Amino acid sequence: MGAVTLKDLAAELGLSIPTVSRALAGYDDVAESTRGRVLQAAEEMGYVPDVTARRLQKGQTDTLGFVIPTRGPRFSDPFFGELLSGIGNEAASQNFDLLVSTRSPDTAEEQAAYRRMAESRLVDGMLVVRTRVSDWRISYLSPAGVPFVAFGRSDLGVDFPYVDEDGSRGLELVTQHLVELGHQRLAFISAPPNLMFCVTRKVGLDAA
Repeated sequence: MGAVTLKDLAAELGLSIPTVSRALAGYDDVAESTRGRVLQAAEEMGYVPDVTARRLQKGQTDTLGFVIPTRGPRFSDPFFGELLSGIGNEAASQNFDLLVSTRSPDTAEEQAAYRRMAESRLVDGMLVVRTRVSDWRISYLSPAGVPFVAFGRSDLGVDFPYVDEDGSRGLELVTQHLVELGHQRLAFISAPPNLMFCVTRKVGLDAA
């Protein structure tokens, strides 16, 4: 037996195909009693919606893009494993899929991955992590009108949504604590200096 279609559901319920389709999509012009019948029949008959057709109809992919900026073996940095787990769980809870790619940062391959996702409309929005000094990703996505959110701030003077910790204040407090303990020779083991979190932490160190 083939897959159950909208036509099968409509025939079983004695309804039109558009009515069944709109009931499944949650449109408010369908009576609640009718919607209930449709949903119950869909479950009993094992109906699985055509996700591709529905996404084309909505003009959305229900997918988020995430290009992990990592060199060497994939997920060799445990930070990205934890981060990806959290992103994936939240995306799933909002009924979004996650399109993940890995590219070495600041390379032609990374730029191509961003352009492919954004310009081909493979995703509805993108996630940017480990923001950099004069970050080309933010410079590219902002004027392109591609929705995105970043984990980390920027020095570009561009208004965009981001989440970040106060690394500057954190390093200032840590340094002050060490000085108060009597330490006079302090070492600062830095991440690559083109990363924004390294810049802000260095500001905190100098401020102390």
